[in-house]
Amino acid sequence: MPAPQGSAAPIRVAAFIFDQETPGRRPAARDAVPVRHVEQHAGLDFFRTLPDDVEARVEGFVWGALVQEMLGK
Repeated sequence: MPAPQGSAAPIRVAAFIFDQETPGRRPAARDAVPVRHVEQHAGLDFFRTLPDDVEARVEGFVWGALVQEMLGK
């Protein structure tokens, strides 16, 4: 996602939910979820200071390329 107006850097975010009962398992692409999904489950609002349109884009999607980059693929 491009940098929001007034910001020097783009916003890059990925969220994962996976079963904590599985010992030693690393997050996988199948565990990636939109940030909004984590917020709803945890009762949090991570990006409340962003303009609503930017917040919706940041929180509403799984950024596949970033997930793959984070997982080293």
